[in-house]
Amino acid sequence: MPKKFFDIVPPEKANPSRLVLRSKKGFLSVEEEDLEPKVVKKTSKKNPFFIKKIHFIFGALALAGVAYIFFITPPPKIEVNAKIADVELSASVGGDKISIKTFNDEREVSGTFSSTGEAVKEAKARGIITVYNSASSEPRQLIPSRFVSSDGKIFKSLKVITIPGAKGKATPGQADVEVEAMEAGESYNIGPTTFALPALAGSPLYTAIYAKSFSIMSGGGKTKISQIKKEDFESAKASLLLSLKKNSFEYLSKNLPDGFILIDSAIAADITKEESAAKVGDKVPSFSYKIKGKCIGFAFSKSEVESFSANFLTENISKGVKIQKGTFQVFPLVESISKADSKIIFSLKIKAKALSNINLPELRGSLAGKTINDSESILKNNSAIGDFKITNRFFWNNNFPKDPSQIDIKLITD
Repeated sequence: MPKKFFDIVPPEKANPSRLVLRSKKGFLSVEEEDLEPKVVKKTSKKNPFFIKKIHFIFGALALAGVAYIFFITPPPKIEVNAKIADVELSASVGGDKISIKTFNDEREVSGTFSSTGEAVKEAKARGIITVYNSASSEPRQLIPSRFVSSDGKIFKSLKVITIPGAKGKATPGQADVEVEAMEAGESYNIGPTTFALPALAGSPLYTAIYAKSFSIMSGGGKTKISQIKKEDFESAKASLLLSLKKNSFEYLSKNLPDGFILIDSAIAADITKEESAAKVGDKVPSFSYKIKGKCIGFAFSKSEVESFSANFLTENISKGVKIQKGTFQVFPLVESISKADSKIIFSLKIKAKALSNINLPELRGSLAGKTINDSESILKNNSAIGDFKITNRFFWNNNFPKDPSQIDIKLITD
């Protein structure tokens, strides 16, 4: 029997997707994908028991959630602030209750002060007149004499003068004389005029001896000026006494022992010397004044004052009332000072803010089983409560527990 021959394709020309196999019957050509194993999908039947189990689990969880919501949900919470009231007390203390030390200082102070009084400064007009003598050729001597102007203003000469005699009937003797007005005021500042001598009225000399001015009279007037009053000295003295105490306070405060406090009103002073170049009535706008004095300062122990005040406050406030933290204050004032025996009494002003006493067990009992609306009314009518806040996270739970011990109340005291 004749043999069969199959064409063998060279590798470089072969179809890469086909394989050439050799068998007893000869060579075969096979596709590569025909050689891959085939996966056979198996179908499974649903298990009814497994599905029921899943449903049961989800149902149980749902019931647990409902039970938590309606039976285990946290009740509303309350925050309350105690009502705050101002407390102010006073107490007197001396060296028998707290430690007090004295410190001495001596110094002098001075100052310039204004005059507050008023005075009128009067000035009389002055000027030069020429006196004529036509009565005779003999000189005439005039003691300080009065001269009246043509408008009735009276002036007087200031010294004895001698008027030369006349040189014939046409040339009278003459002399210049300084005169001053009889009264102060601007009305005497008159211009050039003629003058007569009232003392010669009714005699032949009245017209023979006369005077004339050739320039204006000046300097007359009345002016308001400052003047020192008695009260000005008293005021200056009081002002310097305050400065004396202030300077001593500043000096002594810097040299106190640790733990002691000196307040400015706890300084007593005595004036040992006072002087001024001016005097009451002087017409000057200002004056200088100086005093010298001794001062004594009373310092107290800070810790002892605070301790005494705290105890006094505790003893004199209502029972159960608490003091709000950080509000306690003490203000020491001087009640009296005895310089003779170096004793002082302080008045302590004690201030604080007090918190009303809230009876929490009683409050819980009043809120047990109440709705939020009813609870708000109860809290508003409680005189010890300042303000409050109710927090309710779950709207369906609108009541507080019936057991008072389970009501959550937080008391705010800050």
